[in-house]
Amino acid sequence: CVAVLRGLGALLLGKAALPEMGAMGHSLNARIGATANPQDPTKMAGGSSSGSAAAVAAGLCPVAIGSDGGGSARIPTSFCGVLGLKPTKGRLADDQGATHDVVTVTSNNSSDGCAARVS
Repeated sequence: CVAVLRGLGALLLGKAALPEMGAMGHSLNARIGATANPQDPTKMAGGSSSGSAAAVAAGLCPVAIGSDGGGSARIPTSFCGVLGLKPTKGRLADDQGATHDVVTVTSNNSSDGCAARVS
């Protein structure tokens, strides 16, 4: 996904935080702490794609990528007040037209997801 975005001219700003193994329903990472929710810093930003959702909600970027198996992109975006999307499995294609699935340790139902601001 990152290689395709770079190939299309996307400017990548950095990496976002996530809980270890991307398998938790919260944003606590033992090494760096919890991802704060930009709408209310006393609250967490959700699950495994919380760093992406928080970055978009804070206005650091207009769109961010993540992965989603059981709500990993959709839950954090709903907590942070931005749009989250889990495309149908195998729906996204690279620049050669080939589809790819995300492989995780927790689910064979994961797919690339995204977070975006909506006016």
